[in-house]
Amino acid sequence: MLMRNLKTYIYHNPHKEQAVNFRQQFESCLVEESVSTVDSIEDADFFVVIGGDGTLLNFSKYIIEQPKPVLAVNMGSLGFLTDVRVDEARFAVRSIVEKNYSTENRRFLEIRAAGSSYYALNDFVVAKCGLHARMVSIVVTSNGEYVNTYRADGVIIATPTGSTAYSFSTGGPIVKPGLDAVVITPIAPHNLNARPIVVPGSDIIELYAESEESDLHSMVDGQCSLALGGKERVQVTLSDKYIQLVKAPSRGYYSILRQKLKWGDKLC
Repeated sequence: MLMRNLKTYIYHNPHKEQAVNFRQQFESCLVEESVSTVDSIEDADFFVVIGGDGTLLNFSKYIIEQPKPVLAVNMGSLGFLTDVRVDEARFAVRSIVEKNYSTENRRFLEIRAAGSSYYALNDFVVAKCGLHARMVSIVVTSNGEYVNTYRADGVIIATPTGSTAYSFSTGGPIVKPGLDAVVITPIAPHNLNARPIVVPGSDIIELYAESEESDLHSMVDGQCSLALGGKERVQVTLSDKYIQLVKAPSRGYYSILRQKLKWGDKLC
């Protein structure tokens, strides 16, 4: 079944020459596939993101209320999220036109702090301020039940999508996207028995500094900074909001992990 005269909104990293050049070439392919480009997110039938995972994370905030298919073409270095290769992009567009494609929903975290809500596709981080700042003590509860006081450089709350990002680099587990779960990962904990834990996505996680004098900062997807004062409490839960990623035409999640993490390869 063909879906002709589709409209797409293209988002790319304007500071990456490779992405800029590819966009120009890609727009010609779109014309040949009877797909037109629009300047409004609301008018698009699907989205195209050209860049790395950071580009997609940035764009995701604009389409929280627009759960339409997102074709993410990798122009970055790793590309867990933007996993469609350049040579697959045209075929992926054709599969959308022919309505012969599959998608995967990636849910956001919802962070509530100081009367406002913020959304993170990867993770929310509460950490000490600066390299030379002292270790902090962060109290974590889940559904009102005390979990732990992490004496560490900070704490990461990650979605399954974000489990292969910062959380993974600090020892957190890989959680397959689609699972209703959240990962709590301490950063460089003082006690070696303080380990990451996976909790249900429905849990309401609350974090706050044990001491009012703690100098903390927080980051949403590594891009948006929130100021936290004293013992201010932050609530985090897995949101019902999501983005709809078009899956790579020829690869599944485990093959992507094998490729990106070099599973089975000789590393020396």
